[in-house]
Amino acid sequence: MNKPHPADLAAAAASKSPIGSLGACPLRQTHVQLLPLRYGLVEKPLDPSAELKLPYALTTRPLGIRLLRDGWLYVIDSVTGHLHEYQVLNGVISALLHKGAKVDDDQRTPIEERPALVFSRRSTLQVSFAEVQWTAAKCAQVLDSRAERDHFMQAVDLGPVHCQTGGTHLLTVAQGKRWLAEIATDPARQVQAAQDRTEQEAESPPDAVLLPTLHVSDAPEHEREPYLWEQPRRFREAHIGELLGRVRPAYQDDTLFLVVQDDLGVLRDLADYQDTVVGWVDDWSNADHNERDYLLACYIESLSQLSAADIGNLADASDDPRVQALFADLQQLPEPDREHTRKALLEYLNKGGKVAPLDAPVPPALEQARKEAQAEAFKFARYQGATPDFTAHSRASDEADRRYYARHHFKLAPDAFVDRHLDTLIKLGHEQNKRIVEVLEGSSFSGKRGVNDFIHRPAMDAALFQHRDDLGRWNRLLERITADRTLLVAAGRFHRSAWYYDAQDQAQCHQAFSAEYACLKDICRSDHASEKMLGYLEQHPELTRPLFYTLPLRLQPERAAQYTTLFNAGMGMFNNLPHWLGELHNIEQPHLPALDDLPEPTRAVADAAQHSLSPALNLGLSRALEGFDLAGGKVPDLDELFRRLPKALSPRILDAAKTTGVTFTVASPAEHAALQTNLKELLSERDYLKMLTRERNQFTHNKNRAGHKTPRAVELQTEIVRVRAELTLLEGRLAGALSPIAELPDQSMRLYGATPARAGVTLVFPPAQQLEVRSLLKDIRLGVGSVPNASLIRSEGMGSLVFLVQGVNLVSVMRETFNQSRDKRKLEPLIGASFTTGAAGFTAAQSLADTALKARSAALVAGLQHHALQNVPVQMGKMHVGLGGFTYVLGFASSMVSLINHHQNWQQATRSGNAAAQNSAALATAGAAGMTTVNAYGLSHTGRAAINVLVAKNSAARTAAWAAAGTRLSTVFFRFNLAGALFTVLELGAPGYTTATTSALTISG
Repeated sequence: MNKPHPADLAAAAASKSPIGSLGACPLRQTHVQLLPLRYGLVEKPLDPSAELKLPYALTTRPLGIRLLRDGWLYVIDSVTGHLHEYQVLNGVISALLHKGAKVDDDQRTPIEERPALVFSRRSTLQVSFAEVQWTAAKCAQVLDSRAERDHFMQAVDLGPVHCQTGGTHLLTVAQGKRWLAEIATDPARQVQAAQDRTEQEAESPPDAVLLPTLHVSDAPEHEREPYLWEQPRRFREAHIGELLGRVRPAYQDDTLFLVVQDDLGVLRDLADYQDTVVGWVDDWSNADHNERDYLLACYIESLSQLSAADIGNLADASDDPRVQALFADLQQLPEPDREHTRKALLEYLNKGGKVAPLDAPVPPALEQARKEAQAEAFKFARYQGATPDFTAHSRASDEADRRYYARHHFKLAPDAFVDRHLDTLIKLGHEQNKRIVEVLEGSSFSGKRGVNDFIHRPAMDAALFQHRDDLGRWNRLLERITADRTLLVAAGRFHRSAWYYDAQDQAQCHQAFSAEYACLKDICRSDHASEKMLGYLEQHPELTRPLFYTLPLRLQPERAAQYTTLFNAGMGMFNNLPHWLGELHNIEQPHLPALDDLPEPTRAVADAAQHSLSPALNLGLSRALEGFDLAGGKVPDLDELFRRLPKALSPRILDAAKTTGVTFTVASPAEHAALQTNLKELLSERDYLKMLTRERNQFTHNKNRAGHKTPRAVELQTEIVRVRAELTLLEGRLAGALSPIAELPDQSMRLYGATPARAGVTLVFPPAQQLEVRSLLKDIRLGVGSVPNASLIRSEGMGSLVFLVQGVNLVSVMRETFNQSRDKRKLEPLIGASFTTGAAGFTAAQSLADTALKARSAALVAGLQHHALQNVPVQMGKMHVGLGGFTYVLGFASSMVSLINHHQNWQQATRSGNAAAQNSAALATAGAAGMTTVNAYGLSHTGRAAINVLVAKNSAARTAAWAAAGTRLSTVFFRFNLAGALFTVLELGAPGYTTATTSALTISG
């Protein structure tokens, strides 16, 4: 499009009234011409909220007035009932595509170029901006139903409009010139410059030479670039003549700007802005050694600094009753006095009590206090004889300064508190200052060097200050972006605005998922955002279904009610999976897309869009499992477990089942009875083993060396070997009962008899996936590192299914275990065996989800752009922290149980003088200790990642922590599998050797 000449634009903007005429009264005709604009993000100087009524307020950037994005504008006239369809290019209306009460074709072509939007003042317009052209079905949806129009479209009444202040969503020409960002940016800049110069002139002498005002900012220039969030860049400086040049002569005094809501545009801009800021954080992290230097500097600083948590420990660490009294009184202070006092105390101690301002004039009150202190010191010096203390005067002056400035520092604390504890506060400041000096400068007494002897402190402090300034600025900005995004989405502004996509049109189906991903990607970056989105989804769980928001309003309540049966299915879903899959199909077909029937690029984008809200659902799932107190025996029943789960999780499970082809089998009464029998036998055999061990120890602990060779001792040893073999078999049955994957039928029959024990639910995947997951579980139990075949892992839902079923089975076994006995000492070995198998299941879930997420990153390259991969590390981080927590905790618990048992076996072999058994037990102990260390390694890294997220001051820091955790914990998981393989070989190899050597020794003895 050729750019108009400036003279033509100026002429178009000029008044068309004859020179010397008084002009017509504005807005006096029966019709008015509209020039459409939109609500969008603007820079702060163009914030119109003080003068205009806006739909909502944002904190990232103000909501203001912008030119339209490229797309389509639809207007339904209440007077005629006609639908007007316009095409928008480069911010202005370029063509009229349709005008009438009915639409027959899905695609329309221009019938009029540069049309004028002229409507009766008696009209109430229904307006909607769209990123895609409406299909005929979507046009009919709003043409045929007033309820649909009122719900999905923006109502604009052309009647009550003031000639100076406009109306709701309507601006006068003067208001448009004042607030339209593309037009008003340069004038606003000039007005600000003139205002600065006027203020400068008023403050300067008449003969002063004024220089241009220089605005200083802590943000670099590229972060202050106007409209930097737009991808691609849409902002352009425009001339009002581009718009007024389209006004027909008859309506030059009857023209209004129509401001259209564009919530999808705002959400896209906020998401792109977030990506931009995260890009700054990534650039900072990848540049040189910024991240390493920052973390190291923070650690060095922390050596001499107290944290807020440390304040509460000072009372416990001190034996001084005055210090304990200070903190006791602090706890009794009402809020906000207590919080103000705690903050002042923390700052005071971290400064070592040195809170006097530098180079500040001495207040008269302090001058008087110094004189009194020096006079007192002089009075005492007179009695010191021939060896007076010449430093007494300076120390007295310093003490007066400390007391004066300490009291001033605690000015927000209650006066009575400060008066009572001032001496103690100063004492604590002295002690902390001494600690700071010893840490930083070293101890003069011991000669130990301080931290500052090993670093260039000024350079470190300068770098730390700069890093903190940058990260703090980005963090605050990301917090505001996340708050705005969750505010808009939780208010329903995405799901109501994206209604016009037609799920029956394959091209628009892809476009709808792309728009959903663009608006919602990585919205759950912070815990607060996940919390807010979880609350929203609990109120509207139906919105997690693919393209539910594209359904007509008349169908949405009906479908939402039908989904309720799915949300409340609970364990019934596992009992009759085909029925519930059929119910889901009946609810959604033919109105919503079957994702399995879509092209692969669309499926990849749909999967990414769906999982934008997965962190919120995972938060709900984690909370459901957090209530389990296995050690205390407080285990909810399965119905309670499913009541705790997020409502939207049940359809997600069905989706995963459909995608992966999995089915569920629920334990029969006979299988459940077999589990109870198995648990009873386990407890009985373990009690019997303890009795045998105690009796044998009476022989082996005898000072007589031949004690372990007596016939009774040999008989007891033989029986112990038999019982241990029986326990191994019983624990194998327990592992099978707990396993989320069924054993092979022939193995089940051979090992467990006709009726194997089952805890709750078993997953049955299609043959290829079943073999893959079973092989993965087998490798994990044997400690062999392996990675699932990515081509067989069709969805990260497989990991979720394994995780959920493993949790269900673990709960079932724990309940049955506590039903057998309440003696925790008797149950510890049984709980340890359950933990071992549970850890294997959770590890498998973690491995499956890790593989699926990595595979998704490759699929997104085909469906979207590379920037779509930015949130995959964040999701991997959350997955590894969530699943890894269960994996490593249970693994650590089970390996600790094994370590204790093997160590006891080693002690027993040592006492009995059995060298071979002693060596074997030592080898097994080393393997168990190694597995304990490996699990502790994984747990420590996972815990550290979780702590980094928890202690992060804001969303950006948590986002960076999640992303870093994604990469690091994936590597930790890989190392965990490799190291686990080594130590499991040691642990599993030793008992076999022990059995063989023990048998040989028993026979020879």
